[in-house]
Amino acid sequence: MLVGKVNAMRLKILFVIENLSAGGAERVFVNLLNNIDKDKFEPILILVNEGKKGQSYRPPEGIELINLRTKKTKALVPLAKVIKREQPDIVFSNLAPINILCLMVKLLLRDKDTAYIVRETTIKSISVAQTKSNPFVRFLYLKLIQVFYPHADSIVALSNGSKQDLVENFKIDEAKIRVIYNPVDIQSVVDKSLEEIGEMAPSEESTLICVGSLVKSKGHVYLIEAMHELINKRQQKVRLLILGVGDLENSLRALVAKYDLADSIEFLGFQENPFKYMKNSDVFVLPAIWEGFGNVIVEAMACGVPVISTTCESGPKEIIEHGRTGLLVEKANARALSDAIQMLILDREYADFLSINAVSRANDFDVSRITLQYEAHISSVYRNIVEGR
Repeated sequence: MLVGKVNAMRLKILFVIENLSAGGAERVFVNLLNNIDKDKFEPILILVNEGKKGQSYRPPEGIELINLRTKKTKALVPLAKVIKREQPDIVFSNLAPINILCLMVKLLLRDKDTAYIVRETTIKSISVAQTKSNPFVRFLYLKLIQVFYPHADSIVALSNGSKQDLVENFKIDEAKIRVIYNPVDIQSVVDKSLEEIGEMAPSEESTLICVGSLVKSKGHVYLIEAMHELINKRQQKVRLLILGVGDLENSLRALVAKYDLADSIEFLGFQENPFKYMKNSDVFVLPAIWEGFGNVIVEAMACGVPVISTTCESGPKEIIEHGRTGLLVEKANARALSDAIQMLILDREYADFLSINAVSRANDFDVSRITLQYEAHISSVYRNIVEGR
């Protein structure tokens, strides 16, 4: 009877995430919830809290929402109560702290009837090394992943680089990890890209755009230095739009002022629709130091904008075919960025060639295709749980 449920009944899935604040991981969850087959699955969204600045993404309509309204450090017992009450077939969590929390619940409840699937969203060893300055905190964080991740029934890595990191640096069984790229709602991106930008004045300058949280991993410093090279040393007519919010905004603004680039670099903050800005730009640039995948690359491709990205350990080089669907340059290298930017703003024919190929490549990550991969994998993991009882 339990085996038959996989084929005959809807599987109840608890989608667990801290909140729906701005971020690629949050957007992925919303895309999956909007597109998952409701005839086969009964999704419920669990939020630990609403985030310090509220939700940036709207919870999907028609999906039951449970908000624990607590800090993640205090969420273990409330989450355990919800999982015990709901008796889901699958718990699917996102981002390492919540993944660890869910796996703690699994052990606490001695839950052998539910499939626990966690999703890893970055190159964790690099991310922790770069963002956790306290050596003890860094050690503890890495150790928690190493201890609890093996208790997951499956780990979804968003890129081959992320999978390799888990295997080599955390000794996770490779057979337990499945790579599924991020889903992007291509049609929605295209539709939103056609909206007009009333406040964006026409310019004779080439327009660059960078979209991402203002945090160290995104490498904005190197893009600002590249702008300094292009404008102050090479006398190129170019301007930059920076979309996103984050802790580094003040220091980045100070760097812009230092190079006297205030008239050429504009901070637009978080934009619910960044795609209309992408569509009206000449080049999209991602100067990331490390990147798990790079949703914005695919989104920019879908908008028909030529893309320049740094060669991180994973993500971008798994999306972009250098010289055909975009350009890849060395990370943390402002000169390499400025060279690539100058090439595309001066050679529009080549830029157009990249854009045309990029639109086709973007469709490989369409949410309809990727959601089918998730549905098949989730069902397979649950089937393994049932057959092992």
